[in-house]
Amino acid sequence: MAVTTSTTVANWLLSEAMSTLALDPLRGKLVLMKLLNMSDISGRSTKNRKIRKKTAIAAAVDDTENAAFSSPATFGVDSNITITPTTKVQGVQVTTDAVELSLPGATRASVIAAIQSNAPESVPFIRDVMTEILEAHYLRAETDGMALFSGLSESVGTTNTTLSFATLLSALLGVLDNNPASEDLAFVLDEVGVSHLRALAASGSGAALSTIFTSGAQLDFFAHRPDVSRDGSRGGFAGIPIFAGNKAIMATANAAVDRVGALIVAGRGETGTPGSIRGFAEMSERYAPSLGFQYDLADDTLLAVGRWCWAVGEHTDEHGNKIIYRAT
Repeated sequence: MAVTTSTTVANWLLSEAMSTLALDPLRGKLVLMKLLNMSDISGRSTKNRKIRKKTAIAAAVDDTENAAFSSPATFGVDSNITITPTTKVQGVQVTTDAVELSLPGATRASVIAAIQSNAPESVPFIRDVMTEILEAHYLRAETDGMALFSGLSESVGTTNTTLSFATLLSALLGVLDNNPASEDLAFVLDEVGVSHLRALAASGSGAALSTIFTSGAQLDFFAHRPDVSRDGSRGGFAGIPIFAGNKAIMATANAAVDRVGALIVAGRGETGTPGSIRGFAEMSERYAPSLGFQYDLADDTLLAVGRWCWAVGEHTDEHGNKIIYRAT
């Protein structure tokens, strides 16, 4: 019979790991999460996040003297948007070598004991493990968020066609023509789409920017520069930032011939608070990331498991425009 001991990492150790991850220049790109609204429903009586939508009313009508007003508009609540957070779990089996090398000069037994007792000397080891697990959870969040692009009803672009500036302008018109509550916009593409635009900016027929900027001095806004912040920033177009995500987690269309990007209204903060902006989508969290270690004496294995309860959901369809372009 296996004998196990377990521990849950203290909050301050988890914070240490998350802080280090935020400053790590080699971490994966986190493009979309910062562009979504965030809400916390921890401790609430319901496990669902319901977002109320008002019914639209028409403009005011002319008053008629000596006639009673008889046609009031109905002010009601349309069908709610419901986001149901679910628990995502990821675990890593820690190798014997990883345990032995985590604290130079310490024995395996002392390392395990330090982890189980939340001792400060275990922070470097826990931080490394937590970084890997957090990356896995963030990757899932990015994947689920970008999957929402495929569900947007507005769409621009043609299948198996390289991305063009004309397509971006069409997406911009589509979003602005819907009179969005906010015009804090962002393009989310992949590096292939950005490459299409770079090539068109330098040469090409029709809509090439080189025909507009005759001196060529303006063309460097798509020049490559290191993405130090790891947020996918690749420049801008028409005053709107362009972010390049990981193509491995972006949706495809038409039998994977095309990539699905989007122009979205970005969200900021929690939509229930003053000054927040309702973006195209929201990430609702029911409890924050947690990490636990379990050591099996019989198998001589150390298992780290991280859990996080959240979900993403579309806020309002008119706050986004799907962009279809060739995936290669």
